[in-house]
Amino acid sequence: MAETAGGAPPAKFTVLKARSTRSRFDISADQPAWFFLADANYPGWTAYLDGRKVPIYSAQILGKAVAVPPGRHELRLRFRAFSFYIGLTITC
Repeated sequence: MAETAGGAPPAKFTVLKARSTRSRFDISADQPAWFFLADANYPGWTAYLDGRKVPIYSAQILGKAVAVPPGRHELRLRFRAFSFYIGLTITC
């Protein structure tokens, strides 16, 4: 995290849940910030900030990022492999 002129980071987060296909974070930001996760932004990832779907951006070549406005927020990341559902539909 980058630091502000006062020396404090602009945002802090706590990992509430971390699984291979689901993650949940508590984020507190004093100013607009980016939440960066060094994990491939493979198609099928979705992000929900305070229950509302928000875009996920590819960042730093092999990562993903979500824009976070000032305040306290809950961020949920979820992965669903669409190829699995396409294969299941074809099989059925």
